Amino acid sequence: MVQLPIDCMNQILEYFTNDSRTLISCLLVNRYWCKATVRIYWEEIRNYKTLIACLPNESKEILNNNGILIPTSNPLFNYVSFCKSLSLGVIICNIERFLKKQMVQNISDSKVIVSQEIFKLLMSQIYSLKTLKTLVRSIETPLFTSYPGARDCLKNISELQVYSNYNPAFFHQLSQICHNIRSLEIIIITSVSNGLSDLISAQQNLKHLQLIRDGYSTELRGIETLAEVIPNNLISIDIYGRRGFPQVLLTCIPSLINLQSLTLTFYIKGFFEELQHAIFPQLQTLEFKFECPEDDLLIKFLENNGKNLKRFHVQRNGHTLNLAVIDLCPNLNYIATKIMYDIEPILKLFINSFQYLKYIDVYYEKSIFTKNNITVITKGLTKNYLPEYLPHISFCKIRGAFEFDIIHRKRKFL
Repeated sequence: MVQLPIDCMNQILEYFTNDSRTLISCLLVNRYWCKATVRIYWEEIRNYKTLIACLPNESKEILNNNGILIPTSNPLFNYVSFCKSLSLGVIICNIERFLKKQMVQNISDSKVIVSQEIFKLLMSQIYSLKTLKTLVRSIETPLFTSYPGARDCLKNISELQVYSNYNPAFFHQLSQICHNIRSLEIIIITSVSNGLSDLISAQQNLKHLQLIRDGYSTELRGIETLAEVIPNNLISIDIYGRRGFPQVLLTCIPSLINLQSLTLTFYIKGFFEELQHAIFPQLQTLEFKFECPEDDLLIKFLENNGKNLKRFHVQRNGHTLNLAVIDLCPNLNYIATKIMYDIEPILKLFINSFQYLKYIDVYYEKSIFTKNNITVITKGLTKNYLPEYLPHISFCKIRGAFEFDIIHRKRKFL
């Protein structure tokens, strides 16, 4: 068998990073393919028995002394060193599942012991972690960021997900180690740790920020400190909150003049009266995933910022806005909008007006259209347009605040 150079193999295999079935097949071809594939396959932890088998003898002895049985297999590779992405919540859940299978008596204490040894291993053997997702409500002490090797492991993190109320010491240690985070997701619950602002301030190249308000608490202690450190050079911001969002956080948006993507998923009454006048010269994506501003406010915003838009999403708008978008946003390749009536004429206008349009999502009220109506509409379009010139059109029934059903989706209506 002719062997491809390892560089070529790596480039090919990277295309299958999210296709575990194909990667497993590649692992089984031969030893050469196995060595090339295992690095891609183990960018995320794949098997926790194998992970525990990779523990050093000292850690295995600690676990054995606490009645925790260790797999006896000898790993073929240093699997841990290949990891590029860690999810703390997934790790903790799998450790708990491993212990339950062993019918360990004291799950809670055993989970702490195993977790500490696992994180010691991860910090010492991972040389360049890229993604860290915490996904746990609290960071236990002792902090894994203080384990030997943590600085080398964590210093190149580019994607981070955290809860806002973590131990300030955790954020402080991360701010000393991580300076190149590009994408940060903050889930805000009850309070904002005073260490979070230190972490954000330490970033030299933060470009993507997602703020998610979790729960329904009206009190958000420390939120002012977060608003003060949001960097002006962000290129995308995504703000989500079912019950609204603190005004102090929203006032920073007009100053983000480098924005390429703005996504708002919360009740926005009153807020857009100020934002309508903001100018974002590079804005390409504008999405409202729940409430939409009044048509006149949004039209004013589009007069200033619609020319370069490529992606536009609203689902609770009026007829006037649909007509204005045609004039103000000539370069769209994706539009999601609500159409109350005259659906076929509006779709024809979209198809004729947007030369780059590839996707249309049509939102409609439950009582307006039926599957039969939609079938008639799509057949009518195919009589006027060649299938290859039709965009991909979806009809999405609005069911509630954040729910919709895609009941009819056809490529080229064929």
